[in-house]
Amino acid sequence: MMSSRNNIERAGWAESARTEAPTRCSEGWFVTGGRRLRSLALAALAFGVLTGTVEARFDWKKQFVPEEERRELAAEINAHFRAIRETGCPVNLEELNAFHIYPGEPGENAAHLYLRAFAKLDGTGKEAAYLIAETELPEPGERLTGEQLEAIAAFLDRNAEALILVEQAADLPWARFDIDLREGWGLLVPHIGQMRQIARLLNLRVVYAAETGDADEVLRSIRAMGSAANVIAREPIILSFLTSRAISGMQANALVYAVSRIELSSQQLIELDESLETSRSADGLQRALCGERAFGIASFRMLASDSSMAELLSLDGMSDRMTERVRSVAFYTWLRASGFWLKDFQFYLDSMRDGMAVAQLPQETRTQSQEWKKLTDREEELVEQPFIFSLMLSVSASRLIQSDLIAHTRTHAAQLALRAERWRAETGEYPESLEELVAEDEAHRATNLFSGEPFEYEVTPDGFRIDTGAERITPMVVRHGAD
Repeated sequence: MMSSRNNIERAGWAESARTEAPTRCSEGWFVTGGRRLRSLALAALAFGVLTGTVEARFDWKKQFVPEEERRELAAEINAHFRAIRETGCPVNLEELNAFHIYPGEPGENAAHLYLRAFAKLDGTGKEAAYLIAETELPEPGERLTGEQLEAIAAFLDRNAEALILVEQAADLPWARFDIDLREGWGLLVPHIGQMRQIARLLNLRVVYAAETGDADEVLRSIRAMGSAANVIAREPIILSFLTSRAISGMQANALVYAVSRIELSSQQLIELDESLETSRSADGLQRALCGERAFGIASFRMLASDSSMAELLSLDGMSDRMTERVRSVAFYTWLRASGFWLKDFQFYLDSMRDGMAVAQLPQETRTQSQEWKKLTDREEELVEQPFIFSLMLSVSASRLIQSDLIAHTRTHAAQLALRAERWRAETGEYPESLEELVAEDEAHRATNLFSGEPFEYEVTPDGFRIDTGAERITPMVVRHGAD
């Protein structure tokens, strides 16, 4: 009988998707959450093989794929690759690395400024977060104490050089850090955590500037936070996408904090709105899914190599004896000989295609679409199917989409808060309803993008309150009149 690998190569997709096997760095394998989860998943698979729990769950003997079906599966996988390439997305790590290119002149790449800023950081992002927590940020309309302001000022002074470099980086149009995506799951991305430290530092500076009445510094800090979020949103990496959304959340919350404590002109409010709009329009979700799919394809591609399966099962932290036992079990032989992994591969590609289909829809229609139902149904189906590698490699696209919609809902609510402030600056009072702010702006309807429900808006004696209805978004309260 001909091997499944030969079947695939005859079908023509082995060369079209060929790439180097992912390099695993022993020092970096457990660095990020995504890789840690995958390592644990692979360890769970090995444990299941050793203990028999995997074989007990599924009747593997019924999963043997006949020769003709293997040819059909290989042809369908090849069709997936063609369709992916037609959209401009990569199907291997070489293409992924080329997909994440820097389009401008070398001197316009902001990455070198961010790297210099990282080197100048004095203290950690956790220290900035701790400092904010310890100062017990006041409710809207109240102020920090002099002692609290002194502590924040001292921390900002220690990081003054880093802040200058970050502002300079925000003036450049693009940034591409020196990462080689061909390394696959072994890729190290320390700059992602450092960008989050920068965001926390900027968040702290917004607090201080708002408390001391420095409107220009509020604008510079909010703008720099948006630039930091957009830089990593362009990276085709799930962790980068999630971090960019977290930074956007910091940006929106910092802005609402500021407008409660400082009077901003109509022009300054417009500039802040434009900064938020730039963050809101970033296409990070689609790029992240493109990259994640390329990583997943590379992992399945390893199964087409005689030597790669053994490497896949050689997990860091496993003893040589344990590794050899995993390699020698019948499951390893069965996985290659049965051709079942082709079914697994096809299911994975179908799942990622469904996730991308939802991500390409307008935000306000995603969770009400037929594509959304198809995606969530397939994710539920995965739990019941014996597709081990799809289970390990698939991200929950529905959860990523939810996170994206919640982040954009928060940013949109902050934009409406700015527009309500502009309304007051120009008319002397707040609008009676949010509809007055978005009457002719279909792109900014006052609705929760995930649930489709309208925002709740209430004018108070000294400000207003916007509640998005999302459990993960604290209502935005603006109050004026502090001493």
